[in-house]
Formats: sequence, structure tokens, C-alpha cells
Amino acid sequence: MSLQESALTIVTVAPIFVQRLLEGAATQGHSPEDLLEQQGLSPLLLTNPRFRISTVDFARLCQSIAGLLGDESYGLLRDPMPIGSFGLMFQACHSANTLAESLGILKSAVNLIQGGLAAELYVSADEIVFALQAHEVGGTDNHYMIEQTLAIFHRFLCWQAKDLIPLKGVSLSFPEPFYSEEYRLLYYGARVNFDCSRNQIRFDSSLMEKSCSRTNTELAGLLEDAFPSFISRPRQGQTTATRVRLLLENIFRDGHGSSDMKDIADQLGIADYTLRRKLKAEGYRFQTLRDDIRRDMAIFHLNRKQDSVEEISFKLGFSDSSVFIRAFKGWMGVTPLAYRKLL
Repeated sequence: MSLQESALTIVTVAPIFVQRLLEGAATQGHSPEDLLEQQGLSPLLLTNPRFRISTVDFARLCQSIAGLLGDESYGLLRDPMPIGSFGLMFQACHSANTLAESLGILKSAVNLIQGGLAAELYVSADEIVFALQAHEVGGTDNHYMIEQTLAIFHRFLCWQAKDLIPLKGVSLSFPEPFYSEEYRLLYYGARVNFDCSRNQIRFDSSLMEKSCSRTNTELAGLLEDAFPSFISRPRQGQTTATRVRLLLENIFRDGHGSSDMKDIADQLGIADYTLRRKLKAEGYRFQTLRDDIRRDMAIFHLNRKQDSVEEISFKLGFSDSSVFIRAFKGWMGVTPLAYRKLL
């Protein structure tokens, strides 16, 4: 398993996104607790603000809710998006020669489907801006479809180019939520601004001239499993934080190697003070980043059910299992054994 592939199951999702996802189904009379139980997920996701699940489990939940409602906008928009809407958009984009052309097709496809979303494209000499407006169900302030759709479109462009296409920035029209730290992974570390005039992602114009190089066979494979492909996309990228994350995931997966900052800096070929400076510029502290990855890797190991708590403690570099148990309870609000029993 490669580092990039492993990131599919290791990155976790905060419970607030689960709660937002389920709101549309709840307004149509479905019990959130029952919907979680049907997917083998704990109802603590509705009450414990620290409880987290893997992106793969979250993608399966998204697919289940969309299928139940017959709506790829999960009942969150004024007008439903029929199942297959995103697939049709991506199929239409397959004819594009460049990413700029693909964005233009995406804009037209969104507006033709009229599923409660409206798109605009703004082109200047140095950047291309893709903007999205959502017509949400009356009386809600749920912005999940805006957040997810902008992220999915960005990831689709990365997939088309077979490369990470960095975002110049992300703008969202709603106030900054208490969970805004979670947006770092959603947008591959791009800066996110809130309370803006519109919802948009910005690209450097020169990058949009990259060619779209996927085959028909690759597109068919993508569409066959579209939910996991885009909701749990590997956390690829060239930011320092992403590179550190992938190195630490590898160490914590097998328990081999040191997770100290100096040793990680050595693997990156830079001095530890340079690593500290680069992470600070991206808004991270090494210790906080390492703790977040330890938490996600602990969930990964507990979900696999292959290792004991003591073995997981060793792989994550804790001095003994009691220290790990205290740390996990601080992260998740329950002990590792209690969490495993809920799976």
C-alpha cells in the first residue's frame, strides 16, 4: 500500500460534517440515529463533538443518503440533484483538452442541471475563478453542498491533470464556523476566507492550460466508484504539512522510525528550524500536526481490528499503553476499547 493510497483510510472526518450531511434526510422524516446504525456507525457522531470517522466510512454514508433520497445533494438544496448528476458533469468534461475548457464545461453543466446550484466563471490575465451559489432548503444555514462541491470539482481537475493543481485561495460567503480548522484538509491546505461576497475557488491561469490526459477506461473506473473517489480523495500535495503528514502516517502505520521533528526534517532534506518555519507559514505547529496524525492513525488501527491496544500504542510511539489511552480519550471522549466496541 502506497502512502497516497493509505491516506484514503487514514484521514478522518469531524462529526459536524456528519451532522450537516444528515440534516436534509432528517427534514424528510428520517432518523439520523437509524441512518447511522444502518451503516454500522456510532450515534455518538451526533452528540460527541470529538468523535471522528474515516473518510471511507463517511463516503459510504454519503452514498447511502444520496441513494435513499434519490438526490445527490442529500436533500440540502431547494431542488434535488438526480442520481448521476455529478457523473454526467464529469463525462461532459472528458471532451475538454485543457483544464480551462473543463472548468467552462463544468459551469455550463451545473447550470443546465439546475439542481439548486448555479455556477459562474471569471477569467482574468492571471487567474480563473470558479464561483458557486446554492439555493438551499428554506430555513437552513447548511452550507455543506457548497463546501463539498467546490472541493469535488477541484479534485476532479487534479484527477484530469494527473497532478495536484494548487488553489490560489478559497472564498466562502458564510461566517467562519467553529470547525474552520477542518477546511485545511478539505482544500489541500489552501487558504480559506469567510464572509466573502461569493463562494469560489481560484486558480492560476497558467495552470489551467494543463492538458486533460485521462482515457475512457480511466473515466469509467472513476465513475464506477465516484463517492469514495472524490469524498475520500488521497491527501496529495506539495505543501510542507502534507509531506510531513504522509511521512508520519508511514511511521505510525508500522511503528518503524522516529517521529521527532529533527528526524522528519532530515527525511525532507531540510534543517529542523526550516521545517518549523515552513509549517508556521502554513499555519501549523509540528506537535499539533503530529498529534492530529496520531489520532487519525489510532482510529485507522482500531478500525482494522488487527492489533491490540498495546500494539497500537507502540506503533504510535507512546511510552506505554496508559499514556496512549489517556491521549485517545482526550481526542475522542472515549477509551480505545470503548471506541472499538462501537465499531
